[in-house]
This record gives sequence, C-alpha cells and structure tokens, in this order.
Amino acid sequence: GRGWRPPEGGGWERVVLESSYCRVCDGFRPPRAHHCSYCKRCFERYDHHCDWVDNCIAANNHKLFVLFMLYVTPTPYHFFFLLIRHFLSPTPHVPTHPNIFVSLTLLFIFAIYTLLALGLLLFSTVFLYITLKQLILNQTTIESDFTPGFPYYKNAYRNIAEVMGANPLLWPIPVVNNKLTAWEDLV
Repeated sequence: GRGWRPPEGGGWERVVLESSYCRVCDGFRPPRAHHCSYCKRCFERYDHHCDWVDNCIAANNHKLFVLFMLYVTPTPYHFFFLLIRHFLSPTPHVPTHPNIFVSLTLLFIFAIYTLLALGLLLFSTVFLYITLKQLILNQTTIESDFTPGFPYYKNAYRNIAEVMGANPLLWPIPVVNNKLTAWEDLV
C-alpha cells in the first residue's frame, strides 16, 4: 500500500523484483499484494473481496475467513440431518391447519427454505474445499491459477501455520495471526 518501501539492507533486490508498483495507489506494493477495486486500496497477501463479509480477505483476516467457512458449512448439513430425522420418525409432525390455503402456504415456505438450505450446502461445501486447498498450497485466490512449483509453497503444515498461527491449539479460535506478512515469505 501507500508508503511501503523495500527494506534497506540485504535481499532488497529480490523484494523489488517480486514487488510491484500500484499505479492507482501511486506506491510500491509488497510481494503478493494486490489492489482491490471495491475498497480502493492495496492489501498485503490479497486473496479476494468477499461479499459475504463485505470486506477484503487478506493477510490481516485470512484466518478469520477460513474459520468463517469452517463454521458456516456444517449448518446446512445439520438442517438436513434434522429434516431427515423428522420425516423418518415414527410419527412425523406435518403442519396442518383447517384452512387449506394456510397449510399450502406453510408447505411452500418449508419447500423454499429447504431449497435455500440445499443451495447453501452446495455453495459452502465447494467454497470450503477451495479455501482449504488454497490454504494447504499457500496460495491466494488470485495465485491459484499458478502452475506447480509455486514459490511460496513450503509444506502443508507450515502453509497452514502461516495463516492459522504457530500453535495448532489456537487454530479453531478466532485469534488473528499478526505475523502473516509477505516479507516473511521471502526471508
């Protein structure tokens, strides 16, 4: 972003070569940084602009996004488990009302809710798969089209630890990993 300059001392040539200049922000960008046209600024280790959270997913909140996907995805599965259990029970409760119009309206609302839950189930499962795959490969959404031999790949554990933090016991807890910077990728 604005104000970032390659550090003084050894290795700066590599940083300059791997960084780029943002014409919109009028400044150097660290390696793996990209400009978001929605937020109108550059983000370090930019992944994507997420409409679900109305924010950019980047170095400062990547772990929180991964946890968001991990926590959201089981919800529609739980709904369908309860739905199947309900209809397989010996005495299923079907909402009835003396007025046929009210009964059909309730059935229609239930059907719409079920279709929405099915859509969320498929959508969240696919995106969770993509998110975890990119996490393991140490790639952002922008970088996911790169060929094998991606320069930031370490190994699966180190890649996950880079985003989720060094302590695996804290991985499921929404504590931000402040050590995630593109400069550390190069050192």
